[in-house]
Amino acid sequence: MRRAAPTNKNVYDDYAVSNPNEAAFVQNCQEFEMRIVPDIVEWNEIDHIVQQSISDALLGTRTVEDALNWGQAEMERILAD
Repeated sequence: MRRAAPTNKNVYDDYAVSNPNEAAFVQNCQEFEMRIVPDIVEWNEIDHIVQQSISDALLGTRTVEDALNWGQAEMERILAD
């Protein structure tokens, strides 16, 4: 399968005409769930917190324990709101 096989339903019909086999494969895949993120409303904030705590730990701006504790406290605060 080519890297540019679309899953955008607005362009799928045109793509299917020029690439019928790849389009059939994409259509078969649509039956399976392909989410990349969980169904958590606050996911963007949580993702940022995780990235920040990992960055802090790796760069040494916080100890690993402090970075993880900060991340947990921030996530708990966001989820409590």
